Amino acid sequence: MVQRFLHSLRKNRRPIPDLAPPDPLEQCAGRQVVWLFIRKSKDLTDEEQTRLSALRQASALIETIYGLVQDFLIMVREQQGERLDGWLDAIQASQIPELQSFAQGIQRDKEAVVAGLTQLYSNGPVEAQVHKLKLVKRQMFGRAKLPLLRQRLLHAV
Repeated sequence: MVQRFLHSLRKNRRPIPDLAPPDPLEQCAGRQVVWLFIRKSKDLTDEEQTRLSALRQASALIETIYGLVQDFLIMVREQQGERLDGWLDAIQASQIPELQSFAQGIQRDKEAVVAGLTQLYSNGPVEAQVHKLKLVKRQMFGRAKLPLLRQRLLHAV
């Protein structure tokens, strides 16, 4: 019975019309676009570079966003904190709400951001040790007292 029903559907099937090529903006998900924007151009495959150039040509707004993101990434990668004020001004002039929200977060803690973009020193190793300590402490919760925790931490280091 199901076979006869499907046979009748297949018989009466209409041909699918030729579709226009998809718009480059519709082909990419948001996360894919973000990864295309933040990765170095030399690390992109040929297909990704083609997709990125199609996206940039599709909209002037996307081209503006790409330029601002690349400026910020250059500041971070090359530790050029002195360019931060100019970049924040460009963000305010762009009138892009998402980037303005990001810039407001940077403004709130501007001194720390400038220090992170200019100084060679980092508290990353200290934060890594604190993270390791908290991880072991969470694993040991409710199992033993301080002497065993101390032994476990010394063994982890």
